[in-house]
Amino acid sequence: MPAFLTVNELPEITDQPDDVIICEYAIADFIVDAGVTTGVTYRWQRSIDGGTTWNNLTETATYFGVSSMNLKVNGTNRMMSGDMFRVIVSGTCTPPVPSDAALLTVNTAPEITVQPVASTICETQNTSFTVLAQGTALTYRWYVDINDGSGFTAITDDGVYTGATSNILTLTAVPRTYDNYRYRAEIEGTCAPKAISQTVQLDVSIATIINTQPADSAICEFMTASFTALADGANLRYQWQAFNGTTWDNLTKSCIYLGVQTPTLMVFGPSRTMDGTRYRVVVSGD
Repeated sequence: MPAFLTVNELPEITDQPDDVIICEYAIADFIVDAGVTTGVTYRWQRSIDGGTTWNNLTETATYFGVSSMNLKVNGTNRMMSGDMFRVIVSGTCTPPVPSDAALLTVNTAPEITVQPVASTICETQNTSFTVLAQGTALTYRWYVDINDGSGFTAITDDGVYTGATSNILTLTAVPRTYDNYRYRAEIEGTCAPKAISQTVQLDVSIATIINTQPADSAICEFMTASFTALADGANLRYQWQAFNGTTWDNLTKSCIYLGVQTPTLMVFGPSRTMDGTRYRVVVSGD
């Protein structure tokens, strides 16, 4: 009978496992090719200290295929980013061969940690909205709803807005027309889904301006005089006053004075003793 010589192949690795970069909670695949190793077996290992120490993996819900050419890591989370994996390829012959280490990088979706807050200012003042977030390779975009029925539209930097694509949106010299505008930020990153901040409102209090000052009035005794002031502002309040020679006194409704808290003060039947009386109005608003 002839005798046959059988030559078993030494353990070898012809294709090393690659580094894996994935989004959180996805499945990471590490694959090795052991070539023509005779009687090949696999043992995957993990290192959490940069490759200083290695521990054998056991089959779990997280690690599947620990004794195969393809290791699957299920339900990856951000705490696993930086873990390293390698496989020991053994066979009929010795010595076993360790693969190169493959690095797992777990990217995370945007998460808002600090929401923007509403702002109340007077017109022509400055204000800003800030959002803070965490995640991988974040980008920002601010949106505004100007209450014209078109919903939220993207903001671009202009004379009022700066930082439309940053985490801080700054508004400079805000005009009164921006009152009740609503703002929100949308944040995207390497991984989905994007994060959308809460919506916040800008309240712009209108400065009170007297556009038409009261004019002097000359009448005959016991006739009726009127003084009118026209103002611009929000929720205006009027208070007419008379000068007593030292201070200005608030007027109250009486048989002589009518409209003491309106734009027009009526003075009924003034006598000659009221000649030279000075009047003014104090206008306030929100």
